Amino acid sequence: MAERRMFAKSIVDSDAFLELPSTAQALYFHLCLEADDDGFSNTPQKTKRILGASDSDLRLLENGGFIISFDSGVVVVRHWKVHNRVRKDSYKRTLYLKEFEMLSESSEGVYEVKVKRNKNNENQVSVTESQQNVTESQQNVTQDRIGKDRKVKDSIGEDRTGEWSSPAAPKKATEKKSMTFSTDTFPPTFETVEQFCRERGNKIDAKRFYSFYTERDWKINGQTMADWKACIRGWEKTEYRRPPPHNEADNKDRSFEVGEFFDAAINRSYRMQLRLTNGIGP
Repeated sequence: MAERRMFAKSIVDSDAFLELPSTAQALYFHLCLEADDDGFSNTPQKTKRILGASDSDLRLLENGGFIISFDSGVVVVRHWKVHNRVRKDSYKRTLYLKEFEMLSESSEGVYEVKVKRNKNNENQVSVTESQQNVTESQQNVTQDRIGKDRKVKDSIGEDRTGEWSSPAAPKKATEKKSMTFSTDTFPPTFETVEQFCRERGNKIDAKRFYSFYTERDWKINGQTMADWKACIRGWEKTEYRRPPPHNEADNKDRSFEVGEFFDAAINRSYRMQLRLTNGIGP
């Protein structure tokens, strides 16, 4: 093995090499120094331990394309002949002929791993190709089934005008969204009361009405309200006579609200009319 080794700047001064850790760079230089005249070294693990490098440094050199590793533990410097041109009179052929036969040399002097094609590989390739053909045919069948399913769904979902009638179909952009509230639920929601007052065009304060009866559990004189819409119509008749809300600070002795007073007055008037109708008298 020669005592002198050369290094090409195109390799060791490249960005790919300089981006390696310093331990990986040092390992590469020492592998080149210890390699034989064909660039092979059978002591990469010993060199790694001496330098304090790690297995990851070897993997970085291999993944970066600077060395080629073999199953036997031998490594070869991939750009060996780019670095060195050994004289013929001093050249000694490598002892690792099995690994050497697995390599090919490019026109630039770079080692590459040969791709062997034997009968087993050819059979494996043919089997792989047949599997790919089967997979492609299955994909085609699947696509055909999907297309047929879509056609069936389209035929079911279209009406006579040709428009999609499925409930899951998107609505037209011109369709207006409207919010409706049920007036049959009891107790009603504030939105229902507000909508009913708006539809009738009255001047009832829906918030006041709703708060007033919510505090009283929607009861009048201890009995559950039978028809809250009729109660709103009653408020419409007496609203213009209702005085403004009193200030509790001015009159602390009042025992009932103004709304309760008018509800009681309405009930008394209703009972009086009922007695006169039946001939009972006032």
